[in-house]
Amino acid sequence: MSKVLYDNYKLEPSPVLSIQKSYRKSGDGATIGSVYSITLNFTISCDHGSPRSKIDTSLSPTGWAGPSNAFWTLSGYAPVETISEPNRLAAIQRKQEFLRQLFSSNNRTLEIQSESGAAPVKGQVRVNDIQFQDGIWFNT
Repeated sequence: MSKVLYDNYKLEPSPVLSIQKSYRKSGDGATIGSVYSITLNFTISCDHGSPRSKIDTSLSPTGWAGPSNAFWTLSGYAPVETISEPNRLAAIQRKQEFLRQLFSSNNRTLEIQSESGAAPVKGQVRVNDIQFQDGIWFNT
């Protein structure tokens, strides 16, 4: 599975990526540069992944960092959380808020590492939008 980081904070489970390239042209039609549009689509689980739903500052030395210590920074996968049924919606909403906080900063580095072990793709990005689909949020 690929690994995706924004500003060195791991997004887990890894999102599905869509990348489009368009060319910038001068007035006379000459190509003067490229613009990439990257869309990340992933599923938020109430009890898995990074960001996590619980804020625990004591975990910072063991791999949690970032906004409200919600993002996993070590190798491997973030530990599973225990979320009771009445708290699952709130857990998903907290994760959404952590993602909004993270992506509120522009000109940060987006890094995409493929499963193949090839060199990661990195670049400074500008966030245009963050959206969460409507639905019945219980587990995801």
